[in-house]
Amino acid sequence: MYFGKITEELEKLISEYEEIFGYDPRDDEMYEIGDRGYKAFIVVLKKCIKTKKEIYDYWVVDDDDDD
Repeated sequence: MYFGKITEELEKLISEYEEIFGYDPRDDEMYEIGDRGYKAFIVVLKKCIKTKKEIYDYWVVDDDDDD
């Protein structure tokens, strides 16, 4: 999930992502952004939109329930 700062640029990218994939990438609990933060989120969303690949293709899904 993403809880960082929100800017106009990020809102636009999230909206574009939602139009392509049908969901808001901030709300998915399956992956952890960790210390990658705002700039990394912007970069990966731009890649997703350009390549039409979901965020999972760029960030590892955290499905380990042993944490």
